[in-house]
Amino acid sequence: MAGTTQYGIFIADDIIFSEQIPLAHQSHLLKDAEASFANLPSFTFLSQSYSDEYYQFHSYRIVANESVSIPFYCKAKATILLYILEGECQINEESHIKPDCFLIKEVAKGRHFIDINYGIHSLLIVHLKEEIACLIEERAINAIFHLPSESMVTTQMNKLATCMTNMLSGYVWKLHREVIILDMAFQSLELSGVKFKSDKTSNRNPAYETMISIRDYILHNLDRRISISALSKQFRIVSTKIRSDFFEVFEQDLREFIRSSRMNKARELLLVTNKSVEEVAWEMGFETTLGFSRSFTLHFQQSPSHFRQSIKYENGENNS
Repeated sequence: MAGTTQYGIFIADDIIFSEQIPLAHQSHLLKDAEASFANLPSFTFLSQSYSDEYYQFHSYRIVANESVSIPFYCKAKATILLYILEGECQINEESHIKPDCFLIKEVAKGRHFIDINYGIHSLLIVHLKEEIACLIEERAINAIFHLPSESMVTTQMNKLATCMTNMLSGYVWKLHREVIILDMAFQSLELSGVKFKSDKTSNRNPAYETMISIRDYILHNLDRRISISALSKQFRIVSTKIRSDFFEVFEQDLREFIRSSRMNKARELLLVTNKSVEEVAWEMGFETTLGFSRSFTLHFQQSPSHFRQSIKYENGENNS
């Protein structure tokens, strides 16, 4: 048994993924996506993901040697937009999607199956975060829509692909891809006649506004030593409820959100300022540079010093 492996929003059974992408598949890679590859007797599977503020984006390219049913386990309830660029697929033997269609589906927590036939299949999944998903009309959920223009999605994907050759990086590139992906999602929804509810009539989690306040507080105080117990006192909510409500709203562990937010801010400072590693460590609330370097390396698989040196090299500042 290969065990359980996470890819995108799913956790798959008995599939081993590697970050080493075969040369024959590298032409399908997207700029800065988290990519992994699996090679099984019945199919190959290229998975690529972005996780940004309002969505998680997943691109899956499956080359099947026969009809296969791929199991996956969804960690939490998710509202997804599923697009087919090539081939076709079926989810849980109920939603048959072809290239001229897209599906809005609420995927429950638990085990599911994607069924595909022999051939090449390219799938896009936009997993909408709670603050957007809760605004889509209920009648549109679990419905299949015809794309007004199949080329619209292809055009947006081509924009992502051409970004491989441009000089955008860091925060500017992150904003650029957010615009491309959200534009694709909203164009397909609006042109298909999908309506949105107002914020006042949405069925948000009752703790939504409080969790937004907690998230904003964290993002504006990354230079402090923020703990869940400190947040509990600050917002007068027991720690276990803060953690459960935060996960329910943002589908992300609160402790992991604090850690990743600090690391992303530190990387941004190293990228756009001339502050030393020591200064960045201090500004991010670390007591020692060594502790900061360890955390940074664990998160990005690269030390702060090596990250900064790689930026200089990319910008042609390396004199060696």
